[in-house]
Amino acid sequence: MRVTSALWVAAFIRRCQGEGAVATLARRGAEEAGAIAIVIDHL
Repeated sequence: MRVTSALWVAAFIRRCQGEGAVATLARRGAEEAGAIAIVIDHL
């Protein structure tokens, strides 16, 4: 069983928000598979 991109991104955003960080989804592509790019802003 493979984890879909949509599930992985949703879990990552929830984890970030749980730690007090702000995380948003900039672009949505294929939900089943695809590349995931993470941009970190060090303010």
